[in-house]
Order: sequence, then C-alpha cells, then structure tokens
Amino acid sequence: MLSSNYDAIINCAAIAPLPQCELNHFECIANNVLTASVITSIAQLTSCPEIIHFSSGAIFVGSTIFPTPEDSVIDTSLVYPSSKYMSEIYLKAYARSYNLNIYSLRLFNLYGPRQDYFRSQPPLIGYLLSCIFKNTAPTLFSDGTQSRDYIFIDDLIRLIVKLLECPLTPGQTSLNVGPGESVSVNEIIEILSEISDAAIKPIRLPADKYWDRYESLFKQPYALSKDI
Repeated sequence: MLSSNYDAIINCAAIAPLPQCELNHFECIANNVLTASVITSIAQLTSCPEIIHFSSGAIFVGSTIFPTPEDSVIDTSLVYPSSKYMSEIYLKAYARSYNLNIYSLRLFNLYGPRQDYFRSQPPLIGYLLSCIFKNTAPTLFSDGTQSRDYIFIDDLIRLIVKLLECPLTPGQTSLNVGPGESVSVNEIIEILSEISDAAIKPIRLPADKYWDRYESLFKQPYALSKDI
C-alpha cells in the first residue's frame, strides 16, 4: 500500500540516448511520457502536492537563439527531445487541472561522480572517460568547436533543495538548468587530457556520418532525415 506522507516526488526516469530512442519509438514514449502520467497518479493517490520532473535541454536542439530562454518557441525533431517536450505539455495540463506544484527541469548535460561511463551510449564526458580507461581514441562527429552548458550534480542537488523549500504554488514551471557558461568539446578534451595525463586524440568525422551506424533507420519506406 502506498504511503501518504510524501512531500514531493522527483522523476528522473527516462531513456536518453538518441539512437536508442529512434530505433524504438514506443519504448521512448513509454518511458519518457507515460511514466510522467504514472508519477501524477502516484501523487494523487498519496496526496503528494509537488513533483520535480527531469526534462532536457535537448528540446532546444535547432534553436537559433542563444542563450535560449524558457519561453522560446520549441519545434523539436527526433523522438527523444520530442518525448521530453511532450512530458512537459502533459504535466502543465495536469498541474492546471489538479492544482499540483510541478517543476520541469530542462537539464543541460549533467555530469559528476558515479556517472555511468560504461553504458553503450554515454554522453560526451562519460564517453571520453570510457575511452581514456580503455586507451582508445574517441570518435567525434564534429570539429570540436561546438559548445554547450554542463551542470555538475552537486549544483543540481542544491537547486532541487531550494525548490523544495519554496512555498507551494500550483502550476507547472519549466526551468532551464545550467551554469550559464558554455564549454566547447575541444576545451573538455583539453581539461580531461590534463587531469588524466592522457593525450586524447579523437578521430573526427562529419556530423552527418553519426547515423551511419544505424542502417535500419534508412532502410524504411520513410527514412530518417540526416538534415536534423
């Protein structure tokens, strides 16, 4: 039986790797959108007044406004960012209908201790660490000048604590969560090389070659566009 003593529910559940989501749309939607509806049901059953939901800064992919404010027009492609934006829309409607206090945190590249760098498709920092441990050259589909924000796990935790301390205000609020300081891929390679005393020499390929490893996406009546 569910307890009725929860002050808040923090929803971190999601499938994030872009290829995995493209290869299995149903699995992505089930985990990234339907799970949000399960969380709201649990909140109702336990009289929990607040939900903190992990969304993603990936919903802004393709934006031409930098920095990108929360109220920017969002026009996603790909399944993963679309699923995250869909979860926000659902939670906004739910918060409006049932007077729950919900925060959707648009995380920008979370990193920190105990990061899972051995999973099949880790994010950039985890991938580079994995290559260092394996003494292999990373393959990057960019020239390395691309930059983005990276948020440290302790900073995210501090933000969550502050949100939990705020007075309850029914409604859904989407928040961009990042340090406000972008770091390029090349700068990260330089930092990790210095810390690990390993000379990281990536293999660089054009960005449109990223999807070549997933041939099934292009052997369909409607193939994935590489212009995304």
